Amino acid sequence: MIALVFTFVPALLTALVPRAEAGCAAPYTGAALVKDLGSVASALRNMDDSAFSSSGKALEAGLPCLDQTAPPQLYASAYRYIGAVHFLVDNDVPGARRWFRSSLELEPTYQWDAQELDLGNPLRQAWEAERPNAQAEGELVKGKELAIPSGSAMLLDGRNLVEARATLDRPHLLQSAVVNSRHADGTWLLDGNAFPDETLKVPAPVAVVVEDPKGKKPKTDPKAAPKPTEAPAVVKAEPKPKAEPVAKAEPAPKAEPVAKAEPVKSKPEPVAKAEPAKSETKPANSKVASTTSVTGEDGVQHMTVQRTRPKEKTPLIIVGGVGLAAAVGLYAYSWKVEQDFNEATTTDELERLQASNHAFVIASGASLLVGAGIGYWGVVLDGNTVGFSFGGRF
Repeated sequence: MIALVFTFVPALLTALVPRAEAGCAAPYTGAALVKDLGSVASALRNMDDSAFSSSGKALEAGLPCLDQTAPPQLYASAYRYIGAVHFLVDNDVPGARRWFRSSLELEPTYQWDAQELDLGNPLRQAWEAERPNAQAEGELVKGKELAIPSGSAMLLDGRNLVEARATLDRPHLLQSAVVNSRHADGTWLLDGNAFPDETLKVPAPVAVVVEDPKGKKPKTDPKAAPKPTEAPAVVKAEPKPKAEPVAKAEPAPKAEPVAKAEPVKSKPEPVAKAEPAKSETKPANSKVASTTSVTGEDGVQHMTVQRTRPKEKTPLIIVGGVGLAAAVGLYAYSWKVEQDFNEATTTDELERLQASNHAFVIASGASLLVGAGIGYWGVVLDGNTVGFSFGGRF
């Protein structure tokens, strides 16, 4: 048992610890992403050029190493601030426009706040110029399809992806994650629809059946067709000789009437009453069943056995069922909290919803254990076995 624990725990820790992508010194966590977003937004409002540049550079460098998935609105904010750093710090207008197109594709109605960016700032003109160019149709990778691992999903900028398609002339963040999990086991920063080779595969060939438009069946070569075999001549059967007439049988003589037998009147012998067998000593934890004996008209004693139901059985089963229902309700509500987390836009709201989601999941697990234990004890309460049992009762 100890050896099993020491073998299982390291494997579990390895699975839970996010791995860094190739070229990343360390994973870029979701908490670091939210922190850098808050820093770059605050620096832009306070006109702190140094903090704005360092936070924006850290944000851009960390995206390819992100080990968690995030809602599309969060990626839209990240792309918007990275584009602002390219425009205001690096004087890279084409690069800034590319990031603006990615942000507007995810959040097409966003408007810069006047307290965050002056109304006369030229960045606003560059941003508005890319608004009509942002909503473009994605380009499909020809001859390839997504290689999605079993039990995983592919996400492009936080949105579910089912085919190798992305809009051109802008960056995208591609992630591979286990279904219903925020952990990303693969993250790539794409240029347009340039998907990495490890995420693509050649589609399986599809058999095509070509039908004759005229509906005619293919002709067969008469020379190759086998000749029909001639059936052997049937020999005529000789007629059977006529059967000789059979003499008629004489009718059997009538049977003499038989005298009716007089019924024999006999009284049934009295049946001795069966002595009830003495029961053997029962274990202390067994329940005694109530018995009722009735003697019929034929002198035979009939015994009816009725099971004694403990008073505690029904309340325990009801309480256990309520506990299980509460567990299901708490876990279902945690999904609602998770949806609110996906739609959150602020750091405080993300942290509050994350704590609430964890609390509901833990509470549902505790309610499940308590309800299952109480309900199981109520089921086996009137049995002969105390404790856990693999048997069934009907």
